[in-house]
Amino acid sequence: LPGRPQQDSQGSFVFNFANERSYPLFQMFNQAAQENVPGLQISGLPVPGHGEDAYVLQSGDHAPFWYHHYPALKVTTYMGMRPLPIPEDKTPSEAFLELNSVVAIADIVKATIATVAKGAQIMHCVRYEAPVVNEIN
Repeated sequence: LPGRPQQDSQGSFVFNFANERSYPLFQMFNQAAQENVPGLQISGLPVPGHGEDAYVLQSGDHAPFWYHHYPALKVTTYMGMRPLPIPEDKTPSEAFLELNSVVAIADIVKATIATVAKGAQIMHCVRYEAPVVNEIN
């Protein structure tokens, strides 16, 4: 996949998928993430048409937007796209947080906010970095 990180690289890693209509948003997200969230490594793939030939990408909140010709992205850690057993001593939420670190989720949110700000052409803003703790109690 384009932009695939090296095996020894560190940081959050996500996949970004877009259909043809969403390609400008795909590029904007990748650029905003690169500029504002340097630890977020993105591997992306534009899919042809409305994504109808990419069956694995048919699930998710983005799919209805694709079908109705609105730009949308599928940004995922990919962990939710394959069935994994949930240990008996864990709730689904705990299992999710173990598979998808809070840092990765926070990085996706930061990249999303940066994309919205870029799309809205916000010119002046203040950046605040809040510490993120990756603990499950």
